[in-house]
Amino acid sequence: MLKDIDERGGMREMDDIDYRSQFDRKWSEFILEEQRAINAEITRLRHALRDSPDPLWGSIMNTSIEGGKVNPFNGLRGEWTETPWHPVVLAILSGRQGLARQSPSAARECVG
Repeated sequence: MLKDIDERGGMREMDDIDYRSQFDRKWSEFILEEQRAINAEITRLRHALRDSPDPLWGSIMNTSIEGGKVNPFNGLRGEWTETPWHPVVLAILSGRQGLARQSPSAARECVG
């Protein structure tokens, strides 16, 4: 069972994510190695949330928080090259702005 909390604090229980077929279609665009890395990072974040001493730690993935964070590997805000989120950022940007998957500099400019 999933719980979804909206911007106004309303909560609903869900058996599955909304728009499952769209998600599955996009998910299939990632290579297996990318899917595994993304899943591993989500699991790591879930465990950090579960194990956090602060019950108000926050959501697992909030794009306004995660997307603008400083990359712990290179110190740059919004630069997710060589992290599990890199293919996600590029896929989003390529869908919205026609950027190639191999364009981290363009992704950095748009996301940072």
